[in-house]
Amino acid sequence: PATTRPFPAGEMPTITLVTGANQGIGFATATVLAKVHKHHVIIGSRNAEAGAEAAALLRAEGGSVSCIQLDLTSDASIEVAVDTIKREHGHIDTLINNAGILIDGKNPGQSVRALFTETFATNVIGTAALTEAFLPLLRKSSNPNLVFVSSRMGSLHQATVKDTMFYAVDYK
Repeated sequence: PATTRPFPAGEMPTITLVTGANQGIGFATATVLAKVHKHHVIIGSRNAEAGAEAAALLRAEGGSVSCIQLDLTSDASIEVAVDTIKREHGHIDTLINNAGILIDGKNPGQSVRALFTETFATNVIGTAALTEAFLPLLRKSSNPNLVFVSSRMGSLHQATVKDTMFYAVDYK
């Protein structure tokens, strides 16, 4: 079973899927939601092993957590995730779109076109496809929530601030 901590009779936990939750902001979000707010958190992770490790760590700390392999660039992966969560939970209450990539400079030989195509495919198209696929499960919730996580790098205002730490590299 997906839920690893019993809840009082008649009390259903908030079911929250956090994409990219095996590390960083996603993991911190999953931790707070599971431990403080008592959500059942589903850790979405491109790397299944990393997701399982993150889920095990939070379960060891008393959280109700499961994980699912989820690659935003794969329609098949998204479909399997939707089908699995539908079968195990019937709905989700909250979808937190946190997964994304920042690959600038990681492959010096990569063309600008290839860099933008890969980034856009994951961060924009993948997030849109995932959200669209999960809308039917969100609509089954009595209190659906949809969250998109961004960063300072996504701020148009910050792009004009010359002392922003990324200005010299990415904004100028």
